[in-house]
Amino acid sequence: PPRSTLFPYTTLFRSHYEMATRLVSQFRSLMVNANQVVVPVIATNNKVFDQEKKNISFAKMNRFVATVTFPLSGLLIVITPLISLIWIGDVNKDFVFSMVALTIATAINIISGPTYFSCLADGRLNILVIVHVLMAILNLLLGYLLIFLFHHYGTVLGWEIGRAHV
Repeated sequence: PPRSTLFPYTTLFRSHYEMATRLVSQFRSLMVNANQVVVPVIATNNKVFDQEKKNISFAKMNRFVATVTFPLSGLLIVITPLISLIWIGDVNKDFVFSMVALTIATAINIISGPTYFSCLADGRLNILVIVHVLMAILNLLLGYLLIFLFHHYGTVLGWEIGRAHV
């Protein structure tokens, strides 16, 4: 389909979406760096512990990542209108929608990090390939379907729902 069919929204919306994407990308980088402390723990645990101890350690790592990720993501969502006011000059609904969708998807994506790294450490790469293929299919299907239901917001939702899982 021509680009105008897939992306019929305005340049202004794309600008606000791009601003939100850049900010959430910086936030994600900060969160990923903060959560990288679990990677050596996962690698060590997978070499040393039996399955029961791995499971206990995995649960602790997930609690740690969730404890860091959810409060900071919530804070970012809460201050989004203020960010919009400072950057754009008013509380822009396109920017706020994009920020909220991006932040929620990013939070879900970040908390899946310990699982992702555990699969890598255990050598279970097939599951990761399957998840990435499913993510690509979700992006295409949801993005194309939701654009007809919710216009430009549907494209953002489809992309973020697909991206949230990996």
